[in-house]
Amino acid sequence: MATGTAWLYVVNDGSGPQIRRTSHSGITVIMTQPGNYTVTLPVTVAGLAAVASIGNSIGTITVVPGESAGLAPNQISVSTLTLQNQLSPVFDFSLAAFYRVRSPWWPWVVIGLAAIAVYALVGR
Repeated sequence: MATGTAWLYVVNDGSGPQIRRTSHSGITVIMTQPGNYTVTLPVTVAGLAAVASIGNSIGTITVVPGESAGLAPNQISVSTLTLQNQLSPVFDFSLAAFYRVRSPWWPWVVIGLAAIAVYALVGR
């Protein structure tokens, strides 16, 4: 089974999260409440595992794959916390997600149809 990696760097200066660098153009991040974020990866990912780090201060960060956080399978919940365990919306963070690449179904359909066509031609 193929695996992939997606990553991003998010800056939040108090005016909301802004993606500064990312591995995929389809990645988005929203702040659901101060210090809590939802990162959405392209829908072709499944089976997420993630790691994250705070980039501009001392604090803690948690990341939970979407299926374990009540989100979609291609989403990750991120929380940034102070050392006093309070949510903090002004921490920058980096996130790396490791996932299984979903196999596209259409090549198998094309191969199946081609096999049927060849069988029909040979049977004539």
